[in-house]
Amino acid sequence: MKQHIKKIQFLVIALFTIMLSSCSDDLYHQGSKPVTKNKTVSIEEFKRNTGLHNFSKTFKIPKDNTIAYRNADGSYELSDFDINFDYIKQVVVENKISYTFNIVPKIVTSKSIFNLVIYNHDGNWETSILELIPTDENFDKLLAGIDNEFEGSIRQVYSARISGNCYTVAYYVESCTYGDSDACRITCDQCNLCMTLVRYNVCNETEIIQPLYPLSGGGGGGSIGSGSGLSDPSGYIFDPNMYELGSKKYQQAKNAAEFWHGLSVSQQQWVYGNENENNFETYRDIIAYINRPENINNNEAKDFARELVNFVTANNNSPEAIQEISSILDLLKDGKVNGQDVLVAPDVAITDMADYLSCFDTSQPAIITLYADQPISGSKIIISPTLNVGHAFISIRQGTKIKTLGFYPISTLGSALPNPLTPDPRDFLSTPGVFGNDENHTFDVSITTTITSTQLSNIITSTIAVAQSNPQYNLGSMNCTDLAILIFNNSNIEVPSCESPGPWSGQTPGTLGEVIRDLVLPTGSTKNTTGGTAPANSNN
Repeated sequence: MKQHIKKIQFLVIALFTIMLSSCSDDLYHQGSKPVTKNKTVSIEEFKRNTGLHNFSKTFKIPKDNTIAYRNADGSYELSDFDINFDYIKQVVVENKISYTFNIVPKIVTSKSIFNLVIYNHDGNWETSILELIPTDENFDKLLAGIDNEFEGSIRQVYSARISGNCYTVAYYVESCTYGDSDACRITCDQCNLCMTLVRYNVCNETEIIQPLYPLSGGGGGGSIGSGSGLSDPSGYIFDPNMYELGSKKYQQAKNAAEFWHGLSVSQQQWVYGNENENNFETYRDIIAYINRPENINNNEAKDFARELVNFVTANNNSPEAIQEISSILDLLKDGKVNGQDVLVAPDVAITDMADYLSCFDTSQPAIITLYADQPISGSKIIISPTLNVGHAFISIRQGTKIKTLGFYPISTLGSALPNPLTPDPRDFLSTPGVFGNDENHTFDVSITTTITSTQLSNIITSTIAVAQSNPQYNLGSMNCTDLAILIFNNSNIEVPSCESPGPWSGQTPGTLGEVIRDLVLPTGSTKNTTGGTAPANSNN
């Protein structure tokens, strides 16, 4: 692999050069166009220009340097590198000079690409090491020679000079706009068409160019740093070399860095999983959520994302919990999961509730049953791997007369969309609702009790009133579970709140089922915890 890494470094080295300097005397003139020069130099020329005549082909990070970075698994140390003298880039920006070398760890165990940058500060030549972490796809293309542009993340893993001073950062990208890329790299030195320079000042101590992931107990980084020693696997990198201050990419990278370093050590360890399986994909889905255009500056979305991590770790990283947060994130994007609607209209809508319930004699007692069709029987999970969100409904029985009903959205269109007018990700749009005929509907758990004639009359009157008031279905505040409990609680049993635990807000069939299982019943009431099928309707 070491030869492969050398080959890729040759391709990428021209794309990245960093120059650090104290802002006290190196501020660029506002509005001026920087004078930029770029060329390849020999080791002899480098030594002549810098006076570093004893420059070695091996670079060792000092053992006492507290910001030296190691792989999380300890597989190699970034303290031992071979330096490639065959290809050295010199970049001059406003008379500030930096040199970049290919360097390769003596023990190569990853696809990372390392650059050693030598830059002048106050007359002294300082050193810095950048780690370029390509995506798997980009690595393969670079290795095959079919691409010469780097895609991935970058971090500074070593700096000989740590200071709280303000810095001016010049980030140089070579991007040829004509001819083939190889020719551009070789012959287009000092050509403005081939060069892009992003530069700005970094004066916030938490944003000074220092290692993004210091070792536990190490220095640098200000508020950035978590102590676990694990690097952020989101694919983003918060490095002022990378993006223009205030840009969308800058904010996304900053969001990702702040979120990672806000996690506890155990939560970061959850992301990395074990030697057989990690949770990178799930974690990247969470970061993608907070970096959606509507959430990028939304603190409530970030809090919600933290709740997602808390939920999955509290549930011991169960497959069901991981599936649930993935489904929630998918649902919050467009109201669908895996491109499918999970909320559906009733098979048979009840168009006239007064007529539907007219078979009952309100001067006589009756029996009412509350049903919970759980997404997964015995679980509070809100959506199953098969995209079942469950259902809650009731039935009324008086002798042989039976009617069963539940609440639904009239249409799947918009019934699970977050409200774009509020920052709360758990605030959904309301859509027209309707009662549906739920005879023969399957269930997992139910509770049954006798109601007096007065209670029956109140239930029928209130249900008709709701049906005739053009009810609004809302996934978070008035869904099938909300209305079923509301109707059933007119009996002699008070079902407590069935708010879903964890990140979801609102009552759900899964939680209702578990609440019923644990509910202590009054005399004369019964409970079914084995499940079954609701009875068919009967008017006689």
